[in-house]
Amino acid sequence: MSEAIAIANETTSITTITEVEEKVTITEHIKPKIFRCIHYDQYDVLYATHMKRMYAYVENDIKIEFTKFTEHLIDEENAISRNKLLDAIDEFKHILLKNNDTNNDYKNWIRFTDEAFNYRPYQPCIIS
Repeated sequence: MSEAIAIANETTSITTITEVEEKVTITEHIKPKIFRCIHYDQYDVLYATHMKRMYAYVENDIKIEFTKFTEHLIDEENAISRNKLLDAIDEFKHILLKNNDTNNDYKNWIRFTDEAFNYRPYQPCIIS
């Protein structure tokens, strides 16, 4: 009986050390340029095509400033998120209002901003 206890004590006192390797995966989050999204859909492509056509008529002096402000959003992108463009227009409007040296006669800019809000390619009935 004492031998059985000794064997039991020997087996319980043996411990095995196992190394646990933790694999740490580091995912780098790529931050898109200002007023861009990471994922676009087909409607963002249609929206970009239409807005580029409208942007061609915007007055040159305001077009230069808006292009710098958005880091060439309209010129370089094939897809534009409607919400991101509206955010850009809204923020740009506040900057434009701070500078009082600008002319207020920007009819084509007003048309562009109205079209940015009103044009929704995912709705079948659009009056533009």
